[in-house]
Amino acid sequence: MGTLIKIMIVTAPVLAIIFYYVVIKQSQIDVEVKTEDAQFERVWNETEMDLAKTQEQKQKYAERAKEADAELQSLKAKEKEREQKTMEFEKEFEKQMKDFEKEHKK
Repeated sequence: MGTLIKIMIVTAPVLAIIFYYVVIKQSQIDVEVKTEDAQFERVWNETEMDLAKTQEQKQKYAERAKEADAELQSLKAKEKEREQKTMEFEKEFEKQMKDFEKEHKK
């Protein structure tokens, strides 16, 4: 029973770090998918605007393309923020692993 508790004490922090890393990566992938969707939305509406027959339709598609472009810019800013957080986490993770190895060797 004591061995099981010791194993859990050692592995719990590592598992927590791995879980946090997975959550960050999933969030990053989610932002990437939304970015691709916004890019497609913008291109689609621009193409539809060129193919529209009436001025009202052209205006409608132009507005939708502008909205998609605004969303795309917002998502790109979020993506840069996520990349920064991921890089910081990776540096901190490597530091913690080195510290853990030093402690474990003693």
